[in-house]
Amino acid sequence: MSQPLLSVRNVTKRYPETADSPEVEVLRGVDLSLEAQETAAIVGRSGSGKSTLLNLIGTLDTPTSGEIEINGRVISSLKPKELSALRNQEIGMVFQLHHLLPQCTALENVLIPTLAPPGKTRKLDESPEARAKRLLSRVGLGDRLTHLTGQLSGGERQRVALVRALIHAPSLLLADEPTGALDVASSETLLALLSELNTEENVAILMITHSSEAASRMGRILRMEDGKLSS
Repeated sequence: MSQPLLSVRNVTKRYPETADSPEVEVLRGVDLSLEAQETAAIVGRSGSGKSTLLNLIGTLDTPTSGEIEINGRVISSLKPKELSALRNQEIGMVFQLHHLLPQCTALENVLIPTLAPPGKTRKLDESPEARAKRLLSRVGLGDRLTHLTGQLSGGERQRVALVRALIHAPSLLLADEPTGALDVASSETLLALLSELNTEENVAILMITHSSEAASRMGRILRMEDGKLSS
């Protein structure tokens, strides 16, 4: 049996007691496995631990205990430089808010991750700029390359953020409520693109969502409740 792309093993996350609040256990022994190119959605009430888990997988935070392994590499064993390279090159992230730089054009925003030192494990047969232009055209923004963020609609901004997340051809795309701030038409466009790019870009997708429509587009639906994950 091949090794999973993502393996989360008995992960817990606790925030220590403070003067104003007792210790809070957000995640309680979470296990999760995701194969290459697989898609899955995590649903659950606000505060159940969904975003906390996604941040741990995205290396934006560290678990209290347990292990997270991506492409055979245990995150906790990596040196800071190795962890930065993994985060930049192997993981793409899309959030509810696009986090684009307003002073930059759509093309410049997409190219920002390429300014970090190289450390790519996948070889691409095109330059970063050529890839950025191709993907922006692929998501319907070929005529918006030089537009600033303020000149784009909400749906267009989120598509720019999606292309930025894919610029390094990551193995894993993490999406935290990617349609949460979009209207129905823009949400439908983004969900369709995610499904298509999953195949075209050979990228696994793990999505957090409150939308049953968004969740139904993924291959598996998992539920987070009181810090525990179940199928």
